[in-house]
Amino acid sequence: MSDTVSTIDTGNIIIEAVEKTFIDIVQTSLTSQTIRDKLMKTQVNLTPELIEIIKKILSVTPDCFNDIEKAVNEIIKDGKIDSKDIPQFIVVVQKIYQIVYSLKDTKFDSKKRSEFTRSVLKFIIHLLVLEGKIKIEEDKQAQFLTECDALIDACIGLLSFTKSIKTKGCLKKFFG
Repeated sequence: MSDTVSTIDTGNIIIEAVEKTFIDIVQTSLTSQTIRDKLMKTQVNLTPELIEIIKKILSVTPDCFNDIEKAVNEIIKDGKIDSKDIPQFIVVVQKIYQIVYSLKDTKFDSKKRSEFTRSVLKFIIHLLVLEGKIKIEEDKQAQFLTECDALIDACIGLLSFTKSIKTKGCLKKFFG
C-alpha cells in the first residue's frame, strides 16, 4: 500500500506532496482514536468485531476498498444520490455482501452478514466524507450522511426481506 508522491520543483525548493490511498486511511482509522471519535459522532460504531471484519477484508482483498471508493465517488460525483444512482449503489451493497460472505474462518448467518455489510458500507462512506475523499460542503455533511444511512438501511433490508416472509402454507390457503 503505497502513497502517491508527487514532486514539484520550484527553483531551489523541492516540494513533495504525499497523498494517502484510501486503504491507508482505512488502516489508520482502525487505530486512530481521533478518527474513531469522529466516526462515533456520525453514528458509526467501530466495535471490536467490526474492526476484525474490516481487517480481514483488508488482508484478503485490500483493493476492494479502492474499488468501492471509486464506485461511491462515481455515484456521488454530483454531490447527491438520486434515483439514477440507486442501481449503482445496490451493486456496491452487493459487492460488499459478497466480500463479507466469502471471508474464510468466519461463519455468520444471513442476518449477521447483512449487519456487517451495513456497518462496513456506512463505515466506508462516513470515512470517505470525513477524510475529504468525497467532497460535501461541511454544513451539508450531516444531512448527506443521514440520507446515505437511510439508503443503506433500505438496501440491507432487501437482503433480509426474503427471510422474513413466511411462504409455508401459502398454497394451502388457496387450495386447502
